[in-house]
Amino acid sequence: MKLKAKIIEKIRQTPEVKRELIYQLNISHGTFFRQLRENADENTFTTMKAVKIISAGLGVPESEILEE
Repeated sequence: MKLKAKIIEKIRQTPEVKRELIYQLNISHGTFFRQLRENADENTFTTMKAVKIISAGLGVPESEILEE
Protein backbone atom coordinates (compact mmCIF):
# COMPACT_ATOMS: atom_id res chain seq x y z
CA MET A 1 0.00 0.00 0.00
CA LYS A 2 1.11 3.55 -0.70
CA LEU A 3 -0.38 7.05 -0.73
CA LYS A 4 -2.52 8.14 -3.66
CA ALA A 5 -0.95 10.90 -5.78
CA LYS A 6 -3.80 13.34 -5.08
CA ILE A 7 -3.30 12.83 -1.32
CA ILE A 8 0.43 13.55 -1.60
CA GLU A 9 -0.37 16.79 -3.41
CA LYS A 10 -2.88 17.80 -0.71
CA ILE A 11 -0.36 17.01 2.05
CA ARG A 12 2.26 19.20 0.32
CA GLN A 13 -0.24 22.08 0.22
CA THR A 14 -1.35 21.78 3.86
CA PRO A 15 1.23 22.98 6.41
CA GLU A 16 -0.84 21.83 9.40
CA VAL A 17 -0.90 18.24 8.15
CA LYS A 18 2.84 18.26 7.40
CA ARG A 19 3.60 19.62 10.86
CA GLU A 20 1.33 17.11 12.60
CA LEU A 21 2.77 14.13 10.70
CA ILE A 22 6.36 15.15 11.49
CA TYR A 23 5.52 15.68 15.17
CA GLN A 24 3.27 12.65 15.76
CA LEU A 25 5.43 10.21 13.78
CA ASN A 26 8.63 11.61 15.31
CA ILE A 27 10.46 11.94 11.98
CA SER A 28 12.75 14.66 10.68
CA HIS A 29 11.80 17.11 7.93
CA GLY A 30 14.26 15.38 5.61
CA THR A 31 12.74 11.96 6.25
CA PHE A 32 9.25 13.39 5.79
CA PHE A 33 9.99 14.89 2.38
CA ARG A 34 12.07 11.90 1.20
CA GLN A 35 9.35 9.39 2.06
CA LEU A 36 6.68 11.60 0.54
CA ARG A 37 8.70 11.90 -2.68
CA GLU A 38 9.56 8.18 -2.88
CA ASN A 39 6.07 7.00 -1.83
CA ALA A 40 7.37 3.45 -1.41
CA ASP A 41 5.13 0.57 -0.40
CA GLU A 42 4.65 0.22 3.36
CA ASN A 43 6.40 3.42 4.45
CA THR A 44 5.75 5.58 7.51
CA PHE A 45 2.70 7.18 5.90
CA THR A 46 0.88 3.87 5.45
CA THR A 47 0.62 3.19 9.18
CA MET A 48 -2.80 3.48 10.78
CA LYS A 49 -1.60 6.42 12.90
CA ALA A 50 -0.49 8.36 9.81
CA VAL A 51 -3.67 7.54 7.90
CA LYS A 52 -5.78 8.87 10.79
CA ILE A 53 -3.74 12.11 10.92
CA ILE A 54 -4.03 12.59 7.16
CA SER A 55 -7.74 11.81 7.16
CA ALA A 56 -8.50 14.26 9.97
CA GLY A 57 -6.23 16.98 8.59
CA LEU A 58 -7.48 16.83 5.02
CA GLY A 59 -11.08 15.92 5.76
CA VAL A 60 -11.05 12.84 3.54
CA PRO A 61 -12.20 9.33 4.44
CA GLU A 62 -9.45 6.88 5.46
CA SER A 63 -10.49 4.63 2.57
CA GLU A 64 -9.49 7.36 0.07
CA ILE A 65 -5.88 7.74 1.22
CA LEU A 66 -4.09 4.55 0.21
CA GLU A 67 -3.83 2.50 -2.99
CA GLU A 68 -2.24 -0.82 -3.79
